[in-house]
Amino acid sequence: MTNTFRPANGRRRRARVAALTLSLPLAGVLLAGCASTGVAGEPGSNAGAGASGIRPDVQALLTEELRGALEDQLPEGYANGEPMQVATDATIGIPIATFDENNEHIEGLAVDMAQAVSWVLGRDASISHAVWDTLIPGLEAGRFDYVTTVMLDTEVRQEQVDFVDYLADGSSILVQTESDFNDLTVGTMCGLSVGVMRGSYEEFLLTEQNPACDEPIDIQVYAGINEGMLAVQSERVDAMMGAASQLTYVETMSNGALRSAGDVVEPGIDGIAIAKDSPLVPAIQAAVQELMDTGVYMEILALYGMEQNAIDAATINLG
Repeated sequence: MTNTFRPANGRRRRARVAALTLSLPLAGVLLAGCASTGVAGEPGSNAGAGASGIRPDVQALLTEELRGALEDQLPEGYANGEPMQVATDATIGIPIATFDENNEHIEGLAVDMAQAVSWVLGRDASISHAVWDTLIPGLEAGRFDYVTTVMLDTEVRQEQVDFVDYLADGSSILVQTESDFNDLTVGTMCGLSVGVMRGSYEEFLLTEQNPACDEPIDIQVYAGINEGMLAVQSERVDAMMGAASQLTYVETMSNGALRSAGDVVEPGIDGIAIAKDSPLVPAIQAAVQELMDTGVYMEILALYGMEQNAIDAATINLG
């Protein structure tokens, strides 16, 4: 089984790979492990790190009062004190998930959310890297308790897994700040050169649009977000289109070099993925809602300038 895209409500998003370089002056700040393709449990995971694997500013948010606050929500078989097995794709890049500069641990929002969710349930999180196409099969095979990443909650995916929704997403379009382009949409980018990540939802959208264009979109496909951003800044492409949750961070950290050129395209919701009909689903939902109610959720998003990606309630399968 592979996670390819399908039209309408069944569209799927694949990984956006590589770490970010946010402006040309920062071109040397590539994260060393961004191209690693290890599997769950190999070096490059936070396996067994427990509380010590939590970044200090997140650890400060996870008070002893929160520790195990909802442990009684765990179903039988989970409340045994062992770390929860969590997977993410660490090639997606900052701010979602990336390897640290020593290629030893995974960092990013996906890690922080996993650590916080497991903390509220009285458990530690053993976080492993798994390539995108193995995430859902890993859940189905019971290798992971849950998956944290930017995986859109769609009707097609709901046939395979259940979601606890936690992040507003969609597709954004970035251009150079001095560019004349404004109010861009998929339909108004005909004739422009637009960068996308290989295998991404945005590549699917623009490819689907091209037959309707008098002058087709020149779709430039990149292996990593860093390449795409540099292409915009060096004027090799007119615009870059990618996941809103990621490009929001890129724009914030670009020191004014990049700006959004339109509204979010086809907004959606990302979810924490759990095996279909797992008794763990209500516990994960309760834990995410607890983080929202206590303000910890918003403070974690604020570490990445992603407050605008917040949602109000941890619904299951879009409620």
